[in-house]
Amino acid sequence: MVGHYPVMLQEVIDALALEGKDIIVDGTFGGGGYTRAILESSNASVIAIDRDPEAIARSQAIKDDFGDRFSITENTFSNIKDVVAEKNIPSVDGIVFDIGVSSFQIDTPERGFSFMHQGDLDMRMSKEGITAKQILEDYSEEQLAVIFKELGEERHSRLIARKIKEHIEEGNEFKTTLDLANFIDRTIKGKKKIHPATRIFQALRIEVNQELEELKSAIDESLKLLNVGGRLVIVSFHSLEDRIVKEKFIEVAGKRKHVNKYQKQKDILPTDKPTYQNLSSRVLVPSDEEVKENVRSRSAKMRIIERIA
Repeated sequence: MVGHYPVMLQEVIDALALEGKDIIVDGTFGGGGYTRAILESSNASVIAIDRDPEAIARSQAIKDDFGDRFSITENTFSNIKDVVAEKNIPSVDGIVFDIGVSSFQIDTPERGFSFMHQGDLDMRMSKEGITAKQILEDYSEEQLAVIFKELGEERHSRLIARKIKEHIEEGNEFKTTLDLANFIDRTIKGKKKIHPATRIFQALRIEVNQELEELKSAIDESLKLLNVGGRLVIVSFHSLEDRIVKEKFIEVAGKRKHVNKYQKQKDILPTDKPTYQNLSSRVLVPSDEEVKENVRSRSAKMRIIERIA
């Protein structure tokens, strides 16, 4: 077990610019690494959010250490507006999201997030709603192919979807993570740079938890909550998430997404008075030292936006 390792921790703390800040929201509490570091390195209070009941239980140690400076709510981070409103707080000074699965979830086989461990084919972060097993059984071949391609960026999406549905229609069942992982491994022939189940597990996890829709909503609501000088810091772990963050930050910072040399300049002017400033025109990544220490950080990407008016 790798254990909990808050990715790009010092970079996140620096990005939040905590001096003089009063209220920070940790929208993806997980193991509490960001929350603890914020509380230890500033006078700010932290409002934490997590949909996983096990994360809520783990938070007691921080509550014991920091008392009223810390609170946590079991909810999705897309509901950040409601969580903050329930505390009668109109706006906040900073927000951080670490998008993805925590080490605790990966390293708990029965949660079903990893194809490296034998466990139920579950993948629910909240322990509620449809499971990955149910998606394989209930979705059509075409639906599976679409999510494997769009959410997993899997080039063998149609083949894998067809073989999975054929297997189920023959009276077989995918009960565990290894049932599915080994089946995909047998289905995809030839040399494999990564385990062929990697992208399928990613696609199923995103679909089970509606992660991309959650992210889009969370960004929109978070930007509205920031005080002037407040920053939203997002750490993501794959290209689909990072693309959403990048494009939304560019959009609200008043910059055009693409430059068309044949388009007239007057047609592509940015907004006159942008409310936000994109502080990460180039994505930030972990240091080589961090990647050596924690290999799970290798795909992390961090972006920052600040409200300036």
